[in-house]
Amino acid sequence: MKNNRWELLLKVKGGHRYFAELSHVGLRTGRIGIADNSGRYPEDTDDGVLVYDPSRVVVLGSQAFRIPVKKDRDDRLAQDYWTGEENDQLFDVLKVLGVTHVEPTSQASVFDKWVAVQVNDNLLKWKALAEQHNHTFGTCGRDCPIWNVVEQ
Repeated sequence: MKNNRWELLLKVKGGHRYFAELSHVGLRTGRIGIADNSGRYPEDTDDGVLVYDPSRVVVLGSQAFRIPVKKDRDDRLAQDYWTGEENDQLFDVLKVLGVTHVEPTSQASVFDKWVAVQVNDNLLKWKALAEQHNHTFGTCGRDCPIWNVVEQ
């Protein structure tokens, strides 16, 4: 699924879709847009265009994780917006976002903190493999031969 501004990278079972933003000449800009079931593309959704905010950390909880997002081109609203996914979608989403580190929630149990350490270890392994494979981390798609190397 692709239009002039967005190229689909991933659709998760909850309905969220993650898109690479495209420049006016069709090249990826490095920004990731997110759409829910209210619209086909990010600009068609009830919330309007929400993009992943890499300046803030992804937060891992017991059942789900939170992804920091901001309104398109509006940094003033960055602190107020989050979206989330269930943890069984974790690695697919984090790879698409190019995330190399997650934080446990402030109320996390010892087990949740241990899980966060394991996730971070696997993300670092994946990043190293992506770099060895000569890919820019976060831009590899499903066609990348190293996509499923790190065990989930």
